[in-house]
Amino acid sequence: MATVTLPAPLRALAGGNREIPLAGLTVLGALQSVGREYPRLRRHLLTRWGGLRPLWVVFLDGRRLRFPALRRLSPAAHLQLVPSPRGGNWLISYSDFITLLFVFFVVLYSMAATNTAKLKTVVENLARAVAGLKSLEVVSPSISLGGALDKGDPVPIIIAELPPRPPETVDMLTDMAAQLREAGVSGDVSLQANVESTLVAFNDKLLFKPGTAEFEPSAVEALQTMLEFLQNSEKEVRVIGHTDSSATDPAQFATNWELSGARAVTIVRWFVDMGSIQPKRLVAVAQAEFRPLFPNDTEEHMKKNRRSEIIVINPVEKKATMSVGAVGSIEKIPELP
Repeated sequence: MATVTLPAPLRALAGGNREIPLAGLTVLGALQSVGREYPRLRRHLLTRWGGLRPLWVVFLDGRRLRFPALRRLSPAAHLQLVPSPRGGNWLISYSDFITLLFVFFVVLYSMAATNTAKLKTVVENLARAVAGLKSLEVVSPSISLGGALDKGDPVPIIIAELPPRPPETVDMLTDMAAQLREAGVSGDVSLQANVESTLVAFNDKLLFKPGTAEFEPSAVEALQTMLEFLQNSEKEVRVIGHTDSSATDPAQFATNWELSGARAVTIVRWFVDMGSIQPKRLVAVAQAEFRPLFPNDTEEHMKKNRRSEIIVINPVEKKATMSVGAVGSIEKIPELP
């Protein structure tokens, strides 16, 4: 039976065992089974999405694995976990220090202003934001209402229930970036996040052969990293295919609409076949060459426009919106049934 040797810091979390038997078809699957058997060990060994933390390096029969998620596990295999030489724990203290230093200089900058009323407004808004991001009041003295109010004061603009970016999004991007860097494909992937969604864009040459919807060998390694995070979420996933303005091979695809659509469908089907993702969560979209990042005027711009985007939609609770009337009054617009 396959076994894993734990380093000294993890043995106490596994009942003092130095070696633990493994069950699973892949290295990552076996480590996940260990995490289920020893819940205290899981928090230090795996991320919340089930991926291996970058703090540990995996050796299989004496050879280091660069990307253990895809490596199959033989019945007589032996794994060994050792701490990563790059460490990583120091980043927590360093990020806290940089954040506090940034806040300190922001406070110094705001205190340098002589307008005490404006400073009071800033402090009150920050207090509301920290308390729970309730309705923020933004007042800009530069707004002119053309005599709409008697005193000429600016009208407060009420932003009701400003939705925060989900905290798990930041953790997901951090872990995904670490795994993509470990796999050596981070240069061909861009990550973005906002309140509404998380976008992961893969370069065309990383996933598909030129002019086709067939995967390159590097596609499986890149998409497997994405699959690990999608399997641990219930959010909607949109896969969007983009091309440049070059003509397609008529024998395969009549236009770029068919090519971009075929690539999006290929990724969706791979997610369904390889993972436990419900098909109703997945949406395939074709954009052809009509949503470029740059004008298709140079080869470099065309390379950047050929991409496949995977967008994870964050559920945002619908709230009633507010609008400012013509004479400065605030009225509530009810939601449609």
